[in-house]
Amino acid sequence: MPDGLLQNVTSSHIRFWIRSQAKVLGVVSIPQEAFVPYGTGIKTSLLLLQKLPSSSRAACFMARVQKIGYDVKGQPVYQRDASGRTMRTPSGLPMVDDDIEEIAAVFGSFRAGTFDGKSEKVYSVSEELLNSRLDAEHYQPEDQMLIEHLKSVGAKPLSEIAEILTETDDFLRQVRRLMTGHAIPAISIEDLSKVLVPIPSKEEQERIANAIAQIQSMRKQSLRAGEKVVIETDA
Repeated sequence: MPDGLLQNVTSSHIRFWIRSQAKVLGVVSIPQEAFVPYGTGIKTSLLLLQKLPSSSRAACFMARVQKIGYDVKGQPVYQRDASGRTMRTPSGLPMVDDDIEEIAAVFGSFRAGTFDGKSEKVYSVSEELLNSRLDAEHYQPEDQMLIEHLKSVGAKPLSEIAEILTETDDFLRQVRRLMTGHAIPAISIEDLSKVLVPIPSKEEQERIANAIAQIQSMRKQSLRAGEKVVIETDA
């Protein structure tokens, strides 16, 4: 399946229909060069589904094929040892350099409930963490760890702290001006960094800072009062 169907906003209704009809058992990302020898460079993924109703409560298996056994010209790529010699099977045939069979074997252990690890290439995502996107790259372990860390230190979504995203026409007009593409409008990080954001005057900043300081002071007083009540009650 083309990755655009798994990630583009304009294809979200397709993903909604898929998930209303089947449980997503796994997503295996296929390298972009996989179909170049056959005339197309479209990035694709293998979607593993089980028709609903499903009794499976397992997480979603994710994998990223990194070696497909041939190059962009369709020529075979073989495994080589430390000396650079082509490795061969017991029957003498050259060993194709791919990780497809390895991923298939890991998926088998995952389905059997014996998969207990994760790597950059193979990992799993709980049902609760699956959002509107279904591409494996969106759920890479390092990215998930970063998100969990940011949440643990109190980080908030930008939409919760920046009203400009939803309520300020000046911001939206600038974003629309910088967007490219008619079928799938998008904006690059470089262009997004050019959006002008109004900054409050120094007097307004001081007023906000004083208000926050006052709230923090009141909070500390409330905590001390609560601790005093607890001590007196215990006594």
